[in-house]
Amino acid sequence: MLSTSVATLNAHRYQVKTAALPRGAVVHHYHDHRTGQHRQQTLPQEEMIRRYISHIPARHFKMVRYSGFVES
Repeated sequence: MLSTSVATLNAHRYQVKTAALPRGAVVHHYHDHRTGQHRQQTLPQEEMIRRYISHIPARHFKMVRYSGFVES
């Protein structure tokens, strides 16, 4: 099966399977912590990009990386 990795931070999680999927589909591999199983989800490219962009913070948003005991 022919596969091409998508250039992302976690490229191994997102692969385009050109031989087995409809045109423009992306397969997302993830670990379901509720069931403890490895799962995969097939999404259209537009939906995958929409979900990916939803994790980008707004401009000038102040991110808190550490707080409490770890901060000092």
